[in-house]
Amino acid sequence: MDDISGKWMKMANKTATKTETLSKISEKQSESRKNYVKLSSLVTEEKYEKYIRKHTKEEYEALSKAIAQDGKIRDPLTVKVMEGELDRDRVFVVIDGHHRLRAAKELLDQGRLEFEKVPITIEKFANDQEIFVWMLRHQLGRRNLTPFERAEIGFRITSFLETLAHEKKKHKKVDNKLLSKWIKAPETDKIDYAEVVSDLTGVPRTTIIRAKKLHNQANDELKGLIRAGDISISKAYQQLVDIEKQLKKEAQIRQRTEDFQQALFSIKEIEQLFKPKLILKAVGKTAKSSVRINLLERTDNSLLFAMIEDDEMEYVRVFYNLPTQNTSTVFANRNIYIHHENSKLKTSKKDALLTISPEGVITLANKSTEVYNLEPMQELEMLRKAAISIK
Repeated sequence: MDDISGKWMKMANKTATKTETLSKISEKQSESRKNYVKLSSLVTEEKYEKYIRKHTKEEYEALSKAIAQDGKIRDPLTVKVMEGELDRDRVFVVIDGHHRLRAAKELLDQGRLEFEKVPITIEKFANDQEIFVWMLRHQLGRRNLTPFERAEIGFRITSFLETLAHEKKKHKKVDNKLLSKWIKAPETDKIDYAEVVSDLTGVPRTTIIRAKKLHNQANDELKGLIRAGDISISKAYQQLVDIEKQLKKEAQIRQRTEDFQQALFSIKEIEQLFKPKLILKAVGKTAKSSVRINLLERTDNSLLFAMIEDDEMEYVRVFYNLPTQNTSTVFANRNIYIHHENSKLKTSKKDALLTISPEGVITLANKSTEVYNLEPMQELEMLRKAAISIK
């Protein structure tokens, strides 16, 4: 039994050794197929760098540590050859691998000579637009992207494709050959770009539509929270919609107020709209046939009425769109103020308040609760002015 077990152990060890050897051979063959170039022959360009996803401090430190431990860069940098350069002194522009390049340079500066050369893969592109789309398309293969980050990459890809297609066909037809190089060619000339982005990113079409609105309209702070996954696209979208509704409502009120102020009623129009029964309601009286109301005076912004009941008479001043503090020198037993709807003008709680709409509808807001006593000289002065006004 022991002999049999020993034989099985030897066979297992031989198999493991053979597997390990094959793995090393495969790795060596893979390494031999890679193109290695000096770091000094690699350059970066800002126009390409802005299309890469920036690593956080923690992400970069983890990457740099892994590369240092491996003693090499496993994944080749994607580059393009700069035009006009000879083979012996070629210069390569990095398209993908900016963070790996940075880590290699830092390690080389620390004396790690094994990073003097790094592996590259040379790609050919027709123009910068193809490079931009390739870079963005390549980023979609990364697993650490949030749905909003994937959606934003999709928006940038389709933006390039849309521009190129319109340039090719002058807004008449979509260049299917160009588009199909990167995405599934559409069956018609009209493209549903929300559907295209959904196909590219794997994010549902409804979510893409919401993400597009956020991408275009949300502030940087909110977009940062969505990218980080601290708030969902759905919740952020609802916040944006609620803000839009509130802003729209406020804008309507402002516009209505502006329009209202530009179309003030004349005091004669107020006189026509202001029915005698409104005076009775405003001063807390019921409509009675024995109550007579006569107009005594009309100014630019007020009407003075005499309200006579049996042998008693009260003077009622109706002010249009004036705050109470501007009327302290005007004499009357009762004050009634008519303000515009949504007006910020305030009225004393002792005086009556009515509101008027842009359509001319007058509504009682609160009744008068105080009767002001007039001195004989004040009453004479008021009647004198009224006589002049009526003439």
